[in-house]
Amino acid sequence: MFDFLTKNLRQPKITGGSDEDQESHDSRLLKALYSWVILLLGACVLLSVQVVPFFEEHKRGAHFIEELAFAMILAGLFSLTVEKYHREEFRKFVIAERDKLKRNVFLYAYGHNVSEQTRQEIRDLLECPFHREQLKLTWQFSHIPNVPDRVRLIRRVTYIQRNGTMQPKPYSYKFHYNSAATALERVSGEPIQTVKIRRKGKADINLNGLSGELETDGIETLQPGEELEVSVTLTETRITTGEDSYSSRHPIIGTTFVTISTDNQLKLKIEAYCKGKKLRTRADHVPPDYNSWQLDEGTLPFQGILVSWSPLPQSAAATANAPATAPHLATTSPAVAPAPDAAPGPIGPGTTQN
Repeated sequence: MFDFLTKNLRQPKITGGSDEDQESHDSRLLKALYSWVILLLGACVLLSVQVVPFFEEHKRGAHFIEELAFAMILAGLFSLTVEKYHREEFRKFVIAERDKLKRNVFLYAYGHNVSEQTRQEIRDLLECPFHREQLKLTWQFSHIPNVPDRVRLIRRVTYIQRNGTMQPKPYSYKFHYNSAATALERVSGEPIQTVKIRRKGKADINLNGLSGELETDGIETLQPGEELEVSVTLTETRITTGEDSYSSRHPIIGTTFVTISTDNQLKLKIEAYCKGKKLRTRADHVPPDYNSWQLDEGTLPFQGILVSWSPLPQSAAATANAPATAPHLATTSPAVAPAPDAAPGPIGPGTTQN
């Protein structure tokens, strides 16, 4: 009988329930089985005291066995009634408190409430399975002959896209570039936008276009820990005073490198910013021709990197063109490796998101 009951305990009793519910169900059955065993054993011992001749000659032993049998019967009845009710009520209380904690963990963790919209944004961030690493952003400005109020701008971005979860996740690449259509033009017959996605063991994916959006569903699924090498190049003509930004729809971790360079015929004042973060200049930062920063902190989705440029005043441009006249003016900064060259990658004028 005992083998039969334990066999039934191993069989699933709850369809559609969680493992925790199944475990609680099995535990209740096992406790009920033990209670009935104790109750029946006490009843058998009590009956044996009345019919076994040995206890007629040993009255004190018989009284002790009777009290023990009564105690076993009461314990079994208590376990099947009062204790069972108390246990169920306590379990309901724990479940109710746990549900409150799930609904508003901020109230328990920080002692104050957080609006539902804010909580939803945080949940979306925590549930995002993808992140980016080794982000490199590059802007290259060059002059256009006989067009003094325009510059040629090439933007490059490279990064590693990784599935940080332990489960396969569907993934589709989407690149959005927000800019005036008149600013886009072909250079040497090549498309204005080129995207290259490299995946280990798979054929490279190449996207070309003149529109502001590129996407592909050819990746389908990223396995746990799998990574993609993504690079994008965009080329356009911009006015000599403007701004540009790059933002990612996924979190970015690790160090981000930002490099902005101009040719010798352009003298631009260039600035770079990150929303809520401070960019650190690198040792190879030599404005106005070569500007190099790095961000040592991670960024949230759409936090973004913003750059701006404008022509230098004539006096500042003349100073920038003047050669150094004394050797002590040379930099004494310790040697730090410059930011790695960025292969073609995603970045956009006005706004670039991918």
